[in-house]
Amino acid sequence: MCRIFREYWAISTRNKVIDEYIKQYYRDWAGILCDKLKLVSKTEKGLSRAVSLFIPFVEGYSIAALAMPERIDVVAKDLTDALWGLLSSDA
Repeated sequence: MCRIFREYWAISTRNKVIDEYIKQYYRDWAGILCDKLKLVSKTEKGLSRAVSLFIPFVEGYSIAALAMPERIDVVAKDLTDALWGLLSSDA
């Protein structure tokens, strides 16, 4: 999947139809994730911030993971802590 999406991302820089498809895909994914996390989120703003952090992280991590100095379990805990902080915040 990651290889396919890398190609889509590359094509989207030159093709408006593919670019809009990619944007809609991420809007849909963000909507689904918001629906899933809203039960544990204290505020809409915290929910929006958590989703806005999570999706780009996952996409980028799929490309850069093998070059990172920390193990996946450490990174997963750090991301979980950051997301929980956003979801449980009043801001």
